[in-house]
Amino acid sequence: MRGLVLVLLVACSFRHGVDPAHDDGRPGDGPRLHDAPPDVRHDAPPDAGADLCSKNVTACTLANGTCMNGVCVITVTSSGGHPQCPALMPCAIECTANGACSNAQVDCMLATSCTIDCVNNDTCMSSTLNCAPGTCTVYCRGNNSCVNGSMSDFGTTTCSVECCGSGTCPGDFTIPLNCTQGTNCP
Repeated sequence: MRGLVLVLLVACSFRHGVDPAHDDGRPGDGPRLHDAPPDVRHDAPPDAGADLCSKNVTACTLANGTCMNGVCVITVTSSGGHPQCPALMPCAIECTANGACSNAQVDCMLATSCTIDCVNNDTCMSSTLNCAPGTCTVYCRGNNSCVNGSMSDFGTTTCSVECCGSGTCPGDFTIPLNCTQGTNCP
């Protein structure tokens, strides 16, 4: 038995590169590969660029969302309710049907970043839009969207409200002082 183990060890020996001075022409020979010095960091940390939504797809699903390109996307087709992003991941709340997200509390406060997209007419009317502490963008695309509503930023790093539809973001839509307001809806 010991002889078999010794034969297997010899047959499966590991050669970490080949020293060019000792290249004997066998297949697999070539220039010797060297590891980087220990002080050179060439590998990314294990979770660098991790897709947090896919790592916790259950939380996104429980919020009635779907993971898409690393973002929990929650599509809302009715008025009222409390669409809420799951914690610790990027989130997008898309209010797609006419009147969707109206008379609602739209909540991104636990997300790492958030986009609230009031796509159709009369969306996000008389609603409170609570933004994430990271980056928050609100798009008021539909006609008369974001009317009689308010937005809270809760210490948002970057905050913008883009008013693109006819009659959007009138003076009665309260926007935090640190948010920019524009008309850039991609």
